[in-house]
Amino acid sequence: MSFRRTKSLLIAAFSVLILLFSNITYSQENAGKPENNTESEGKEKKGFDAKEVIFGHVLDAYEFHFLSYEGSDGKEHEVAIPLP
Repeated sequence: MSFRRTKSLLIAAFSVLILLFSNITYSQENAGKPENNTESEGKEKKGFDAKEVIFGHVLDAYEFHFLSYEGSDGKEHEVAIPLP
């Protein structure tokens, strides 16, 4: 019986601590942008170029490299996992 009471007390205490120490954040649409937009008045806005983004990711060789070893044929082999 005392184990149940202790467990319930611990759960209640940790729940209260989590609620007290959690941070509430608010997002803003114009965060980081200057109030006065004089710099970008002379510049023309470019649209989103999907082809540029896709080829930028495809052509990058992102991988997690574990090790390299020399095989019996004398060539160096790499052990890696490609990342998305």
